[in-house]
Amino acid sequence: MSYNILTDEKLIDWQQLDEFVKHHPNGNFFQGVPYYQFYKAQSDYYTIVICAVDTNKQIAGSIICVVNRLLPKYKFDFISRALVMGGPLVKQGDDKLQIAELLIHELIKLVKPKAVALEVRNLFDVSDIRPAFEKNGLSFNDHLNFLINTGDGDAALSRVKAGKRQQVRKSLAAGVEICKATTTEEVKRIYELVTILYTTKVKKPFPKWEFFENFFKAGDKLGIFLCMKYEGKVIAGMMCPIFENRIFYDWYVSGDDKNYRNLYPSVMITYSGIEYAVKNNIALYDFLGAGKPKQEYGVREFKAQFGGDLVNNGRFAVTFNMRKYNFSQWLLKRMGYFK
Repeated sequence: MSYNILTDEKLIDWQQLDEFVKHHPNGNFFQGVPYYQFYKAQSDYYTIVICAVDTNKQIAGSIICVVNRLLPKYKFDFISRALVMGGPLVKQGDDKLQIAELLIHELIKLVKPKAVALEVRNLFDVSDIRPAFEKNGLSFNDHLNFLINTGDGDAALSRVKAGKRQQVRKSLAAGVEICKATTTEEVKRIYELVTILYTTKVKKPFPKWEFFENFFKAGDKLGIFLCMKYEGKVIAGMMCPIFENRIFYDWYVSGDDKNYRNLYPSVMITYSGIEYAVKNNIALYDFLGAGKPKQEYGVREFKAQFGGDLVNNGRFAVTFNMRKYNFSQWLLKRMGYFK
């Protein structure tokens, strides 16, 4: 069958795309229409959507990509990075690989003038369409993640290591409170904690305050903010996208472990996210990454304590111009990014 590739927003049937993603077995937040609309409204990002449509005008595959314009007020495309998470989504069938090749080929064509590099972070097993990536010049890199089957109910909580459950009990006994953020001030405090984490430890670019504020203003359409309070002060928080009550994502999260060590903020907020998924009948908790195999990574050791299944769905990447990429890396380090 032949397919028409659509990249013009005006030609895309957005309602059909929304239904396609929601009903796809690998549908996820980062390939959904609300995600696209959210990023399109952000000043620091450029959005790309591509659909493969069959002769009956039915969507057979789609991919959403976001280009992070790290210095948006300058026309420095060699600093911009393109990111796809959880895509492409392609219908099952004999021509699945063909559709994937068409989508990725078009993606490369659109991204190359706007970014120095492209990364595709796989949220599910894509081994059946791996040749489509490699044919278009992307290389596969191993990358781990933890997934928790929160559809098991309380059994999911029982798989959390005993030491972490004990820390949770101590924290609760000390009087901490877990709740959804309901005010801009609470979200701003979460952003402050994330800022401290990213500037002192992670050393990677992260969104501006407006990104967090707009996510909060969108309400349940995108997800929630969870916060941990002690004596009225937010000491940990998490930005949590939720996809169709099917997947809960551990996205931007941070806790003030330095000043409240005995309350275990990072442990408590992570456990609370898992508990929220369990209590709200959300089938899956996604940690969104646990580093590279055979490489020491303290975050992976931390996440491993919460009883998830370790998977290696990997990532694909391509650099379009190595000289520009290397210069951009040097420049970003000078700006305080990267270790």
